[in-house]
Amino acid sequence: MHIRKPLAEELPSKTRLLLSSLAAAITVGLLAITVVLPAERGVDPTGVGERLHLTRMGLIKTAMAEADAPEQGRPSNQHEIKVPLAPGQSQEIKMVMNKGFESNYSWKSEGGPVYHDTHGDVYKDDSVFISYSKAESVTQDSGTIEAVFGGNHGWYWVNKGDKPVTITLNTDGQYLDIFSK
Repeated sequence: MHIRKPLAEELPSKTRLLLSSLAAAITVGLLAITVVLPAERGVDPTGVGERLHLTRMGLIKTAMAEADAPEQGRPSNQHEIKVPLAPGQSQEIKMVMNKGFESNYSWKSEGGPVYHDTHGDVYKDDSVFISYSKAESVTQDSGTIEAVFGGNHGWYWVNKGDKPVTITLNTDGQYLDIFSK
């Protein structure tokens, strides 16, 4: 079998090769920013990943990777937090927890009943969540939150009454931080 060497006039010019290479590099860059970054990391600087439903997939993938990362020890924390709520007001308190962390909690409402929702959401994406418990008109709750994924886990209260209430929340367990949102 004999392979013929191409003639010089059959080869692309240096300018054409440079332009083709530049076009390929731009295409790869655009695909990385609009498709790969949202799908792999949940980062979507252009908004295209969101419209293609890739960003949520990337956020879930990132959260699962963080949750499956080797444990860095289990911290032990304890807090008592007072949350005053005027009529119609709401407040959320969350603990930052890695997958498998556990925290005991108890809270009570002084001044009247409240709506509450105990839940967790994935880091960087509060559209991926789990509801642990919720009730319409209660004055207390207690239990243990076991983080089924790495993220923020905590409580949301609404004072639907016509008098001020104060929630006293006590936590004791494995969480990295606690904050109000």
